Amino acid sequence: QLAVAAGYAYNPGVDTAAFASNLRNVGNGRVANQGMVDFGTFNGEAVFKYKGFSLQSEYYLRNQDRHTHLVTSTSVGNAMGFYVQSGYFVVPKTVEIAARYGWFDPDTHASEDLIREVNVGMNWMFVGHDHKVSVDYSNITSGTGSFGRGGRGDLLENKVRVQYQLNF
Repeated sequence: QLAVAAGYAYNPGVDTAAFASNLRNVGNGRVANQGMVDFGTFNGEAVFKYKGFSLQSEYYLRNQDRHTHLVTSTSVGNAMGFYVQSGYFVVPKTVEIAARYGWFDPDTHASEDLIREVNVGMNWMFVGHDHKVSVDYSNITSGTGSFGRGGRGDLLENKVRVQYQLNF
């Protein structure tokens, strides 16, 4: 199976002051309280599956332009990111191993604010796909400083997740 998709969304004149707390809650605090902002978002994705192997990737780019009272615009900074993930059923339709890499730059005008994630995991499906147990480990690196040049450096976070999923 092969699937390819692309999309574009344009959202003009968003009053970021009215949605400031919501924007911060979803990790987009840089555009909170920027006045009227136009958002143009592009994404593209691809999925490939063959005999127990899967490969999936998505790319995202958002242009953010602020308007002044003179109806001129200045860029608030673009946001962009991507991920690529792959899996393989080591026991057909039952046990899958998987890996994922993700990269996100919330503001292309700011430096040292990248967020990177590396994830490895295993899924065990039983009773078809109606019951699934997932175990995974993630290493997340967020750029918060000067990366070893006398600043605070990166924020490192390690996560282990165990999840049971029931479909009915």
